[in-house]
Amino acid sequence: MLTGFKTYLKVAWTCKTPLVLILDKEYTPISTDILNQIAVEISDKFEYIKDIADCDDAALLFKAAASERKENSVGLIFGKTPNGLHAWNLAMCPDGIKEMEPQNAKIGKRKGYRPIMVII
Repeated sequence: MLTGFKTYLKVAWTCKTPLVLILDKEYTPISTDILNQIAVEISDKFEYIKDIADCDDAALLFKAAASERKENSVGLIFGKTPNGLHAWNLAMCPDGIKEMEPQNAKIGKRKGYRPIMVII
């Protein structure tokens, strides 16, 4: 379990942004297995509809799916990509912070993705 302050430091350092909003006092890292299950679940059921059901909606669904499993170490990232503004997820895992693209279940840092703000 990590305190909110330690979580802030880890996320701010990894994402290279001081704009990290910590919503809980303590965080328990999420296992990579559970993270993969959520990623597949969301990407399988999410239907992209431009400006209606897009990246921010997929990222919120991902965070909600983690919460349904009583996991609180999944957050939202709002930032820039080569294609413009975007929303995606991050998770604190036992082996470090991972980023996820909820629309296609890709886990790992993506080239050209630059976080601006994180909510966890």
